[in-house]
Order: sequence, then structure tokens, then C-alpha cells
Amino acid sequence: MSVVQSIEDKGPWTKELLIEVPASEVDAETAKLLKELRGQVRLPGFRNGKVPLSLVKSRFKADIEKEIIERLVPRYWEEAKKESDLDVLIAPRVEDVKVNDSEPMTFKAIVEVRPEIELDASRDFDLPAGEVLVGEAEVDEVIEKIQNDLATFEAVDRAASTGDRVSLKVRETPSADAEDSDEAESEAADDQPNGWQELAIEIGEERVWEELSLAATGLTAGGKGDFTHQDPPPPVTEDEEPEAAQPPRHFQIEVVEVSEKVLAPADDELVAKVSQFKTLEELRADIEKRIFEDKKRKRGQERESGLLDQLSERNPIELPEGVVAEEVQSMMRDYAERLSEGGMDLDNAGLDWSRISEEMGPQAKKRVHAQLLLDAVAKADDIVVPDDQLAAVVTQIARARGKSLGEVQDELANNGGIQTVRTDLTRQRTLRHLLGEPLDVDPMLDLHGHDHSHDHDHVHGPDCDHGHDHTHESEEE
Repeated sequence: MSVVQSIEDKGPWTKELLIEVPASEVDAETAKLLKELRGQVRLPGFRNGKVPLSLVKSRFKADIEKEIIERLVPRYWEEAKKESDLDVLIAPRVEDVKVNDSEPMTFKAIVEVRPEIELDASRDFDLPAGEVLVGEAEVDEVIEKIQNDLATFEAVDRAASTGDRVSLKVRETPSADAEDSDEAESEAADDQPNGWQELAIEIGEERVWEELSLAATGLTAGGKGDFTHQDPPPPVTEDEEPEAAQPPRHFQIEVVEVSEKVLAPADDELVAKVSQFKTLEELRADIEKRIFEDKKRKRGQERESGLLDQLSERNPIELPEGVVAEEVQSMMRDYAERLSEGGMDLDNAGLDWSRISEEMGPQAKKRVHAQLLLDAVAKADDIVVPDDQLAAVVTQIARARGKSLGEVQDELANNGGIQTVRTDLTRQRTLRHLLGEPLDVDPMLDLHGHDHSHDHDHVHGPDCDHGHDHTHESEEE
């Protein structure tokens, strides 16, 4: 007996299914539920477990109907999905659920499905070369940074220049020419006598105001100078009015001491301080390897991003709104988790989640567009994930969770997560296929950001009041 009574098109991505649950199934589930409730219900005048079923049914009619919907709608949605053979992208929205005694239960399931995508035939992409090289100067730059980090400073009797550390006194004045006025001293900060504050800066250092570095340059111990600094206005969003510019602030400085940077020698003693290596040659080889891996990773990201951008430009499609909305929610969950892991109290942070959601919309659309096109390419080019690669990733997931392989396999099978894992791997493999890269490489999923045992496509009735995360298959790459 067919459970799908009709299928109507509601848009390029949307179908509306009218689904019918046989009356016999409704009655059987109702009888089962009544027996369960009778064992739990306590009513005056009746012994435990002896309350008449008709009384249980009348007293708890609304609760029983809600529970019947909860039990039967997901079950028969799965039956309808198999029967209709639709390629469903996300869990459906359920409407118009009708339940009556001794009659079939009906409901509508509005769902977004994957249509056929006619791909542009071209598979040539204008991308940066995959090969990366590391120059000796790049290694030298890292070594110099290590030397700078371990540098010492020695006092010198000369004018200050870039890279020197300068100990100085600084005070704010009402105007640039108010150097000796009593008014300037009375209005200045009183942390030190006469409003002077002690400060040590490295001339030219990024965190130091440029005007201060310029004012100190060329001064010797005891030298004096002044400068003007204006704070930039705070950043604003497009719908906010920019704040008025802050008035310029005027400062006086007096140099106390000039110290010259003395770099740590690039020798084996330096190597022992910063690494487990014994020689400078070993350290340089490790630095070269790390630079190479970082450049290779960044180049790979550039190539992937460029390919997906060009693929999307050649294949414009109307995106499914529901899938995009779920991608936004997924991105917001990931963002909230990162903030929480960073120590932010989300409840008291005052974040404008509505604005954040709106700002994430364009990126979500870009992701969904790319994912759908990769799926279409995989289908067109018959890209399939080998069973051994799928098994390798399931093993990774098990290790990451500290669970046995059997436990994770059961979780993924029961919650539909195995299909999500397979989809993610297929997209990775398809991307490598388009890039012309080897396909038989060790797969790796984002095991930190995505818990695949909780990815599922299930559905509740319209009156459910408990929360669930509905995760579609368009996971983040």
C-alpha cells in the first residue's frame, strides 16, 4: 500500500508530499500507548494500573494525539522518502497533521530536494601552480626573528634610531606649544610628578604610535620633543552613523636613556634555547620544512577557493532557501562554540545574533552553491569513495572520541551520520579530481567541528516543543 498520496512541485527545489498513515497503524499505536499510560496514570478511586482505558483516553486526549504524531510522523516520512525516491537535502517541514480515531492519519511534508544540474562542460580553471618553493632568505628571516626575540639591550651615548629601545617620560598637554605653562601641568595626569609618566618603547615597533617613534628618533639622553596624535574613529557597520572625529592630542617627551639592541648570536647555544635540536643546521632544516608545509597549505587553499569560485561563476543556480538557512545556523553554532571555548560568556556578551546571522548569509550561500556543484560533478564523473577510505575516517572519529570502533559504527549507522561522512569525503575527492591531484590520499574530516553521529534527517510533528538540531548533508568543507 502506498503511503504517498500525492507529490506537488512548490518551486525549483521544493516538493509537497501528502502522506497517509493507515488507520490500522494509528489504532495499533494508540492502543499500545494507552496501555503504557495506564501503567503510569494515578487517579483517585482506581488501583495502580487499573484505570479504564476509556478514561485514560478522554483525560489525556491531547497528550496522546501529540505522542502519536511524534511516533508515526517520523516513521512514515522515512517510508514516504523511500517510496518517492526523492534526493532529499534537509528534513522536511510538517504541516496539516490530521488524526482521528479509526481513520488514516494524514500530513503534508514540504521538503527541498536536489534537482538535476546541467554543468558547464569546461573543466579548465585558471589557478596558481600547485608547487611551492622555500628560499634561503625565508629561513634567514625566521632565524633573525628568533635572534630578535632573545636580543638584549645595552645603553649607548648617541641619538636614538629605529630599533633602539628608548626609556622616556611623556605627558599630555592642552596644546602643542604649552610646554612650560602651569595650566598644562595642572591638567596633565598626576601618576608622576608634574604629570610625567615613564615609558619604554622600541622605535618603529608596530604597537608604538608612529608620531611617538618619529618624535623620539634623533634624541639623545636628556633630549626633549613633542608630537601630536589623533585617535582613529571606531569601526562602524553600514547601517551605523560614524562617530565624530576625536580632537588631536598633544604630548611632550623627554628621553631618559637610549639602548641599542644586541642580537643573540645564531649558534648552537641559541638553538638549544629554542628547540630540541643540537645544531643550527638541524634547526634551519626544520624551519624550512615548516615554511614549506605552511606555504603548501595556503597554496592549496588558494587553489581550492579559486576553483570553487570559478565553478560557481560558470554554473549559476537558484539556491534552496532552507538549505542556506540551515548552513547559516550551522555556521553560527560553530562560531558560538569557538567563542565559548575562548572563554566568552555568551549569555552576557551582548552579541547581536540577528546581525551576525545576516552577515553570515553570503558566505553560507557561497558554501551551499559550491557543495551542490561538487555533488553534481561527483555524479556526472562517477566519483566514488572507496570503502577503505570511509573505514579510515570512521576509525579517526572513534579515536577522536575515545570510543571503540564498533560503538562509533553503530552510532553513525543509527543516526544517518555515515551518509554525511560519505558525502563529505566524496566532495573532498571530487575537489581533488577537479584540481588534477591524486585521489588516493589519506582522507581527513574536521573531527573537532562536526560530530557526525548527530547528523540526521528526522522529523517531528508541528506541535513538538522540544529542541533538536536538524543537520543537512551540506556540511562545511
